[in-house]
Amino acid sequence: KDCIGCKLCYSVCPQKCIDISSVPVTINQNHCLHCGRCAEICPKQCIEKRG
Repeated sequence: KDCIGCKLCYSVCPQKCIDISSVPVTINQNHCLHCGRCAEICPKQCIEKRG
């Protein structure tokens, strides 16, 4: 809910599995590597790394 749609997460995602067509963005977990790059770059810190 805190997502501002800045698209920084998409820019660092090696899989490009983040859907930026709407706000908040959504991550396709089927293609996610769980590398955490999106969570690290998020200015609003609204992405939580799991596992």
